[in-house]
Amino acid sequence: MKKIYLLFLSVIILSCQEKERHIDEDCKGRQKDSADFISINFYPSFEPNATIQINLKENYIIFSAYYQFGNKFKYYSDNENPFKKIDTNNYKSYYSDFPELEKFFSPISPFDSKKIQLIIQDFKPEDYKKLPISACDGMGTELTIVFNNKVAFINPENTPTNNMNLLLYEILKIAQRTNKSKNNEKIIDVLINYLN
Repeated sequence: MKKIYLLFLSVIILSCQEKERHIDEDCKGRQKDSADFISINFYPSFEPNATIQINLKENYIIFSAYYQFGNKFKYYSDNENPFKKIDTNNYKSYYSDFPELEKFFSPISPFDSKKIQLIIQDFKPEDYKKLPISACDGMGTELTIVFNNKVAFINPENTPTNNMNLLLYEILKIAQRTNKSKNNEKIIDVLINYLN
């Protein structure tokens, strides 16, 4: 009985080592197409915009607002309001629903970087093509991927391919895990919900 158990255990160990070797060999074969840096701009309809920059060589992420002033509009007092008929309480409600985005920088694990590399390496030529203009509603995105020998600008508007959607989702999940701000929590959740 002991011999059968040892034989069974040996087969499991050897098969696990073979799978690991296959993944490493697959990554080595793709090494020349490795991405160094990714920048993504998110433009959701009627929601705060955001930018995520991720360095896959040095393993860090930056989360910030695309526009310099974030989602803040100028408040007018009732006396100076040039649009007397506009209710400024509507804006105050908007701000309470979407607090100002707080920039952050955070290290990420080499495992996260490798996972993103594998997604990018699965991109097909159609993932890099300019897509036809789609409806204006939804969340527009722009991606810049810097490789060691080229730069790819991808503008899928609000109709990303499956591979792009997977990449955007994975990067937003990393931002969600590394975020420490209550303000950003809701913004990141909104961006993820647009992808679902």
